[in-house]
Amino acid sequence: MPITHGSVSLREFLVEGELETGWEREAATMLSRYAFRPIAVEKGELRAAGWVNPRQVLDNDVSLDALRVGPWVLLALRQDRLALNARLFRAQRAIALAEAAAKAKKTRLTKNERQAVEEQVKLGMLKKQTPSTAIIEAAWHPERGVVHVAASSEAAAQIFAELFSVTFGLNLVPAVAAIRALKWAESAGCSDRLAELSPAVFALKERKGRLPARS
Repeated sequence: MPITHGSVSLREFLVEGELETGWEREAATMLSRYAFRPIAVEKGELRAAGWVNPRQVLDNDVSLDALRVGPWVLLALRQDRLALNARLFRAQRAIALAEAAAKAKKTRLTKNERQAVEEQVKLGMLKKQTPSTAIIEAAWHPERGVVHVAASSEAAAQIFAELFSVTFGLNLVPAVAAIRALKWAESAGCSDRLAELSPAVFALKERKGRLPARS
């Protein structure tokens, strides 16, 4: 479910780094640079990724004005991927090779001729295909320095974090308990006290001579 339409499972990240005065201007430039562009099949591309508007994933207008909702910036990373059906490709390739050989009045095409036919078949099939699409949505609060990412897998969250870092020059750190404690201690001016703490052990020691558990 889209992040703007209801309850979702989120991964929380803390933002490392400080936003400079006038950061919006640089962010607008970088968002435009890394906005989603369709797969360029003619260039041999099979994948494409970039920012889109989370409220309309076909819209690559990712200006900050279009993405802002109050103090939040809503982001969406779109990833498209094309893949050939190997069985259909082999079938169409066989037909195309036979037609090319008949047209050239040859019993056997050269290696370069076969490769040229294969590329034409591959390009034609890919142009007709609809790519598989994945969308990773997120909500960023620049003032609080927190990002909520709607990604169920670690790999997807990492992909988002990498593009976020490239675009905004800020690193995302998982908001685990230890990191939260460190951030709080630094803001309260008592990070030295945090360093004095040691982990608590809650597991009970196994007693000597204890009988094995019955199966």
